[in-house]
Amino acid sequence: MSVETIVVRDPDGGTDVSVFVDGAEVETTEYVVDAGAGHDWQSWREQRDGCLVAASQGARAALVEAFTDPPGGQYVEGRDGRDWMHGAPVLVPGAGSELTRWRSTFAAAALLTYRQVVGGVGEDIGTVISDLVADLHHLADTTGVVWESVADRAQRYHAEDDSDGV
Repeated sequence: MSVETIVVRDPDGGTDVSVFVDGAEVETTEYVVDAGAGHDWQSWREQRDGCLVAASQGARAALVEAFTDPPGGQYVEGRDGRDWMHGAPVLVPGAGSELTRWRSTFAAAALLTYRQVVGGVGEDIGTVISDLVADLHHLADTTGVVWESVADRAQRYHAEDDSDGV
């Protein structure tokens, strides 16, 4: 198999990437790890987290390695010595089908935001999920939504996904 990559960079604009496998162009997703000047810690984390949540399991492993110690990192302002992966989404690779893992990325994005808001950084993922579910229960109570109906419906949706081989 032959893989060819063409990268066209405009110093004043975007970058275009074309990938060819055995001479045929294939659709690609581009993830950029560029810690150059102009980044602040918050925008860097948002860009990093967006890449990690969207990437496939194989690409995610390579991205984690790249984001762990990015070249040019000294130019990211406001990091204050924090670890490069501080606050990164916690994803469990390999559990379930590809569709189930893809759907779980949406929950991971919500969980990441929740964890940042409540300050649950450092907690294990099970604790953060439990905290979020408890707070969703409080939200249902305060808005008049019957929690048991929501939980039953969610369980049915999950069971349907499992029965479809997802």
